[in-house]
Amino acid sequence: MTQRETELVLETGITIGGKTLREHLEAIGHRDAINYIETLMQSDTLIGEWEIKQIHTHSF
Repeated sequence: MTQRETELVLETGITIGGKTLREHLEAIGHRDAINYIETLMQSDTLIGEWEIKQIHTHSF
């Protein structure tokens, strides 16, 4: 997806014609993973094996 298409998916929740469900879920998963990492950073949590596994569960 283009940057603009990704923004539309994440900001409005609409789907983009001609794009697969996997592409949409991948964009959403990456956003969720980034949000999780930012939460870890704000709480000064040490990142260990468990946290890394959690990051991977949020992205495809």
